[in-house]
Amino acid sequence: MKSYNHLFEKLVDFDNIYTAIMRASKGKRNRPDVKKVITHIKIKCYVRYVDDFIMFHQNKKDLHKAFDFLHKYLKTIHLKIKGNYQVYKFAYDKNGKEYGRAIDFMGFKFYRNRVALRRSIMLKAVRKALKMGKQTEKNWFECTQLISYLGWFKHTDTYKVYEKYVQPNVNLGECKNIVSLHSYRLRRKENDIKLENSRKFGSAS
Repeated sequence: MKSYNHLFEKLVDFDNIYTAIMRASKGKRNRPDVKKVITHIKIKCYVRYVDDFIMFHQNKKDLHKAFDFLHKYLKTIHLKIKGNYQVYKFAYDKNGKEYGRAIDFMGFKFYRNRVALRRSIMLKAVRKALKMGKQTEKNWFECTQLISYLGWFKHTDTYKVYEKYVQPNVNLGECKNIVSLHSYRLRRKENDIKLENSRKFGSAS
C-alpha cells in the first residue's frame, strides 16, 4: 500500500478523530432548532451515530408523525432522509415463535436477548484470518485490521466464531507487537524530522 508522508496513520489516529467529533458537535446540542426538534417529535428513545439514527416507540403512528416532522425540518437546512428508511416491529418471541426483526445498526444486529455481528463483517474477519494464517510475514496494516475485528467479536455474542476460526489461524499477540513496533518507528521518524527541521531553522536564523 502506497502512502504519502504517513497521512493515513494520522487520519485514523484516535486523537484526531475524537477532536474532529468534538469540534463538529460543539455548541450544536443547545441550539434552539435542535431543541425544537427533540421537543416536537416526542420520541423518548432515540439513538444517533453520525448520520444514522433509530427511534423507538410503542405506536407506529407516532413514529410516522415524527418522521414527517424530521423530513420537513431537514428540508429547511437542505438535507434529506434516505429513501430506504423503515418502520417495523422490534424482534420478539411469542409462544416459542419469533416475530418482527432485529435492529441492524453500526454493524451489529440487536435482539432483545443477544447482540450478533453483521454477517458480512463476520465473513470478512474470518477470511482475513485465513489469509493471514497462510502468510510467512505479516504487515502492520492487516494486523491493525484484524485487531479491530476483535473489538467487534468482544462486544457481541459471536465470540465463539472468533475462537473457532480466527484464533487458531493468527497469533493476536504477534499482531499487536507488529503494530506497536510500526507506531514506535513512525513516532521516531516524526521526531527525527522535527529535530532536523529545528536544526535547519536554527542555523538559518
